[in-house]
This record gives sequence, structure tokens and C-alpha cells, in this order.
Amino acid sequence: MMEMESSSQAAMKTISTLAFNLDGKFPASGSFDWLIKIWDAKLGIIKCTLEGSGGGVEWLKWHPTEHWILAGSTDCSITLWDADKRAHLRTFNGHTSGVTCGDFSCDGDQLLGLTF
Repeated sequence: MMEMESSSQAAMKTISTLAFNLDGKFPASGSFDWLIKIWDAKLGIIKCTLEGSGGGVEWLKWHPTEHWILAGSTDCSITLWDADKRAHLRTFNGHTSGVTCGDFSCDGDQLLGLTF
């Protein structure tokens, strides 16, 4: 079990979703204040914070081969991030309500997001 630093305890109070990358070294947490935190599982500290401008994070998925993370939001969008570069790659708009689930295909070439 990963223990977080005491200074990170407040950051954990708003977590709405959690996703581990494939090797388990960098779990990511998402919150309803549109923050995505990438953690160092070994050290138990926040490696970086990704901040968007939209709504709360409903879910997170790691790309199967890259250090990219996909985030579905209550603002009707899906955002793709490069966790290594801490960079926004793309936002997918067009849903009519909050994006409640989504994932990459097994080879990572496609993604799907759904609303209910």
C-alpha cells in the first residue's frame, strides 16, 4: 500500500477516480476540481499536477504503451495529456453531457468515450 506524505493528505480529500499505469509506478488521481495528480508510487509523493479548465474528472485511463493519460470530464469533454512532458495533447469535445466512461483500444490507436 502506498503511503502519501502528510502534506498531500489535503489533496487526497477530493479524489474522484484513480488509475495505475501498466507498470504500476505512477498512479494518477483525478478530482472534481479538475486536477490530475501523477504520483510516484515508490516515494509516495506527487510527481506532477495537470490542471485543466473544465469540469471535474469523472475517470482516468492510461494509454497501453505511452505515458499518456485520458481524462473524462463533467464539462462534456475528454482530454489527452502527456504525463512525461506535463503537456496537454488534445481535447475532444462534442458530448452532450458529462463523459462518464471511456478507454483506449488494446493497441492504443483508438479511444472511446460515453455519456449516459
